[in-house]
Amino acid sequence: ATSYYFESLRLSEEVKDAYSTTNTKNNLANVFLKKNQLDLCTRFVKEALAGALLIKAEDIEQESYEILGNLNAQKGNYKEALDKAIKAENKEAEAAALFLLGLAYYKGGRLHAALKQVLLALKLFEKAGNISDHAAVLGLLGLISWKEGDTDKAFQYFNDELRLAETV
Repeated sequence: ATSYYFESLRLSEEVKDAYSTTNTKNNLANVFLKKNQLDLCTRFVKEALAGALLIKAEDIEQESYEILGNLNAQKGNYKEALDKAIKAENKEAEAAALFLLGLAYYKGGRLHAALKQVLLALKLFEKAGNISDHAAVLGLLGLISWKEGDTDKAFQYFNDELRLAETV
């Protein structure tokens, strides 16, 4: 895929098609993200975002923010991923970033901060109808409640998680 996109990029630049050039840079960024070549992903998505802002291509700008959100999530920069998901107006990515941020807080022992993020993620996953991620959030809420010493609430979350997981 990369050789195809590099050829497309060369041709777009040759004919001075700014939209195609910018879009192809996002395509390359996605390929490098999937290959875990994060430096190359960063380079191309930043170039694409700059180009999108210059030519006022809102669709490419939004896609660039989504790629940046995915890139930051892959690097473990969950706050940055959340910011990019919000800019991209991608509720599912926003929910995923909130969940991952909550999980990081949970692992760091910051239960109140974890609970706040995870409850926000729960609302977004419920709205989206994403049952498997909704169930995962309930499981994390169960773990947080367990750590806080509220075993009744923890068991309720775990039971809700199992009930939802059985529907998938």
